[in-house]
Amino acid sequence: MEESKKRVQIKVPPTVRPLFADEVMLSTNVKSTQGGEKEGVVRIAFIDIPRKEVLGEFILNRITAKRFNQILGENLKKLDDIISGKVTIKPKKISTTEEELSYIG
Repeated sequence: MEESKKRVQIKVPPTVRPLFADEVMLSTNVKSTQGGEKEGVVRIAFIDIPRKEVLGEFILNRITAKRFNQILGENLKKLDDIISGKVTIKPKKISTTEEELSYIG
């Protein structure tokens, strides 16, 4: 069965400011439910070492963590290809319209 893929556009509000993390800490937690089934999560913390500050911590379920891994891998491959010169970035075309301008004077 083929999985349907949906693209969702999300606006990043201007109140969200980008932060620079130079380290990451990752851990996994597994627990058993009352029914005996197991479930797990991945915890990711982004750290600014010079300031000795955790900038953010995120807990992802297995499905989200697998998708994050896939997306991160794809983007790192693109970045490596650009840096190594295998791929060049094509500038976006700016569409312009031509008008005849007349001087009023």
